[in-house]
Amino acid sequence: MSDEVKKWYYSFDGATKGPFTIDEIKMTIAAQIIKKDTMVWPGSGNWIKSGESELSELFANELLIPPPLPEKSYDFIEKIIADIKSQQNRIGWYFSLTAICYILFDGISASLENPYAWYFASVLLFGISLLVLMNIDIRNIKKAGKIIPFLTQLWIFIPPVYLWKRTKILGTGKHYFYSFLTIIIISSLLSFSVFSPKRNETAIAQSACEIAKENRYECSKVKILEKNEDGETYRAKLFIENGNSFEIVIGKNSEGSVIVWGL
Repeated sequence: MSDEVKKWYYSFDGATKGPFTIDEIKMTIAAQIIKKDTMVWPGSGNWIKSGESELSELFANELLIPPPLPEKSYDFIEKIIADIKSQQNRIGWYFSLTAICYILFDGISASLENPYAWYFASVLLFGISLLVLMNIDIRNIKKAGKIIPFLTQLWIFIPPVYLWKRTKILGTGKHYFYSFLTIIIISSLLSFSVFSPKRNETAIAQSACEIAKENRYECSKVKILEKNEDGETYRAKLFIENGNSFEIVIGKNSEGSVIVWGL
């Protein structure tokens, strides 16, 4: 039986299809209806997989179809840089920069003289800076033809919420919002766990030095060494202007006033 007259059958979804000439089978293979694991019957013998029959040569000549191109992936840092350069989003990143400056100033001021005065000054400056940035941003958005609802403008007193609303109104990415929120969370953690205890120790040490001066010691500074096991007093070293030093204990009385033992 020649190829021109040979009749072929194949199985498709449990049904037998055929008969077909070899040319018709070729077209079926090209249409990917018959695959290498499709059962075929060449007109005699048993049913076999087409890839194991004389049709196997046709699969070798199949058109090779390349896989889909991978989606273009951008490096995360490149996305951030592009977002910072964006005229529309740049001011959103100024919020994060302002928050970073606040963290640095808060950390430095915790060791300065009158630490609580510096702390309140830094908080006030941070708040004013954010309000200025938000007012500038609202004006720029209005100039761009966007409508800012009045209720949304009131969120300028809660910067994270304002930035979130901003992303919704402008349809921008949220990188600068997450950046600012992350920095604020870090700032809060540092403030309560590091800066606040340091600020308290600095204030206590400065008060102890003043008490020493009232007791006729020429105190140059007091350095907190450690917190005692009672959790309420500190072991510290008092430095005299002549270069001498000695240890003291600092605590607070029931009224919250600083007291010093060891003078």
